[in-house]
Amino acid sequence: MTFLNPLFLFGLAAAALPLLIHLLNLRKLKVIDFSSLQFLKELQRTRIRRVKVKQILLLIIRTLLVIFIVLAFARPALQGNMAGFAGSAARSAMVILLDDSPSMTLRTQQGLLFDRAKETVAAILDLAEPGDRVYFITLSEAHQGSPVPSAGSPREIAGILPDLEPSHRTIPVDEAMQFISMLLDDIEEINKEVFLVSDHQRTQFFRTDHDSAKIAGHSAGIFCISPSGAAGVGNYGITGLTTTAQVVTRGRPLTYTAMLSNSSDSPVQNLLLSVYLDGERSAQRSVLLPPLSGTSHQFAVTPRKSGVLAGTVEIEEDPLDLDNRRYFTLAIPPTIRVGLVGSSEANRFLDLALSAASGAGFSGLFSVESLDESRIGSLNLAAYDVLILSGVTDLTTEEGERIHRFVRGGGGLAFFPHPSTNLTSVNAALFRTLGIPAIEGISGGADGSATGSLSFGDVDMVHPIFSGLFEERIGNRTEATFESPRILRSLRLSAGPGGNPLIRLSDGSPFLVDYGVGSGRVLVFAVDAALAWSDLPVKGVFAPLVHRSVVFLETGREDQDAFVAGMPASIGIRTPAAPEASYVIQTPDGMAERVVPSLNPLTGMTVFQLPSTRRAGIYRLFREDGGADPISAVAVNIDPGESKLEPMTGEELRTYFRTKGFEEERISILTSGDELGRIVQESRYGTELWKTMLTVAILLALLEMAVARVRRPGETGEVTS
Repeated sequence: MTFLNPLFLFGLAAAALPLLIHLLNLRKLKVIDFSSLQFLKELQRTRIRRVKVKQILLLIIRTLLVIFIVLAFARPALQGNMAGFAGSAARSAMVILLDDSPSMTLRTQQGLLFDRAKETVAAILDLAEPGDRVYFITLSEAHQGSPVPSAGSPREIAGILPDLEPSHRTIPVDEAMQFISMLLDDIEEINKEVFLVSDHQRTQFFRTDHDSAKIAGHSAGIFCISPSGAAGVGNYGITGLTTTAQVVTRGRPLTYTAMLSNSSDSPVQNLLLSVYLDGERSAQRSVLLPPLSGTSHQFAVTPRKSGVLAGTVEIEEDPLDLDNRRYFTLAIPPTIRVGLVGSSEANRFLDLALSAASGAGFSGLFSVESLDESRIGSLNLAAYDVLILSGVTDLTTEEGERIHRFVRGGGGLAFFPHPSTNLTSVNAALFRTLGIPAIEGISGGADGSATGSLSFGDVDMVHPIFSGLFEERIGNRTEATFESPRILRSLRLSAGPGGNPLIRLSDGSPFLVDYGVGSGRVLVFAVDAALAWSDLPVKGVFAPLVHRSVVFLETGREDQDAFVAGMPASIGIRTPAAPEASYVIQTPDGMAERVVPSLNPLTGMTVFQLPSTRRAGIYRLFREDGGADPISAVAVNIDPGESKLEPMTGEELRTYFRTKGFEEERISILTSGDELGRIVQESRYGTELWKTMLTVAILLALLEMAVARVRRPGETGEVTS
């Protein structure tokens, strides 16, 4: 037991006063006048014993009364860890961790949740006593790599609170606990206290990608404080945005899928979903959100110009605004640089098809350069967006590796065989390096005079290359019809586990297979681009197939969801030469930061690492001397888990922090409306018992009054003379 005012214990000496008074009363002889000895006979022995017992009982009661009054003023406390007879507590180290994640921007009836949290921090600062050291850090900065904060005075910390704003960054509590553990290692104070002021969002506690170390050995206490007003507030938001591989060109609709969630108990009807592209509304629709569920909704946008475009998907406002908007980017190529590798004879039809693109709606899109096979080893492949290998006879391992790096870095590759192609060389130098199945051989007669020919069988008309191509309205349905070529010879291709056969021949074998390799794509055709093996080049399907294939190879990569705010992000571009210009990144708030590019040797891409992604929005890459148009951009969004406002329960919090090494008796779960000062004091010194002591003293005083009461004659029923 610890006494918070131990000097009052000297008052226990007063407990001897009732004993002294009792002893003095025994020494006084009381003279009683009587006229006859008959009165002595009436004094019975039992009555004398009763009087003595009463006197001893009163002595005990009065002594205890004094003791308990003194103890009440001395403020005893149980389970204290800073006992000291001098009465001054050991210094405390207070670590205040303020949750500034996006969910703290929730609007409640009492105001912004983050403002309520700052008020709670101010109340915690008022608990600091002279000599205490206070460490303050926001959750967005409590991660590996952040500098360890220095101790500050309560006045200094209170001075920065009004200017604090919520962050767009989400830091898992596990990662923050690792940071706090390192901070506690350097603290020498006996009493260590961690104050976590947060909405205790469940998604921030249970993250499989982080595992924090225990805080065991620090003997620290943890106070989990929730700002009041957040309970029962519903929320809906946009939690994701995806798109499948598509042919991206100016004027062509692009389909996206937005994932929306509703964490409230009520459905949201006629919620307006709007899509903006470069600041102009591109699409709008009303959606229904069932309660406590997530739904997906498709929409289409049609880019009207080429270049780097910024888009947003928005829904109507609710109590949490930051998850009502999601950003995305579009890169509409003004020109696709095509390297046509092979002899002019083998590539004649390909060259004609790409040159005639203006009649198919691709006017000026293709910039074609014919390349000799012998130049592959010396070419700067980054100068091209798509390579077409047609009429290639042999490839070396070095050439295959260079093409592999080109594709992994986001380049597109189309392969057409040739009668003179060395399949063994191509399999070993290229296909094996790319990780796609080897060519198994050639089907059909050696001279092209097979007894039978093949035609197109199944065609994946849903794939972006064929979607909307050759569609005709037949009655109430739409069908794709085109004239199939006559196939005399073809490669025996295998799609393998990673390939997608887009066209199959009438015998079921693949004719055109799509592969994803790194950030790029590969299309493998089973026939040559000339007339040796088939009449494909003179069929009406040839030119559109070539156009769509080239555009798909450049733009048809699976669009990953945007980067998450606060996490590392980069922009990669293909440049024909080592970049010598200066580059800047423009952040969503309009700030420009210079960046230094680096070359990724594995992919051949020039990479620009973003200095910071603290805010959600569009980050644009510019050349300082290259005009007003960005050369690339990336979208950064908040963590989708921020839309789920469900908090941890008190028992879940206790279980969680027990697993992190905190002792059960040193874990406190409370809200900002609780008696924060009393709970902290009890944690520091133990549970105070002065109220109990005072209550016992009052009861003893009442008991003393009842026992000491002098009975008047006649109250006991005795006869008096």
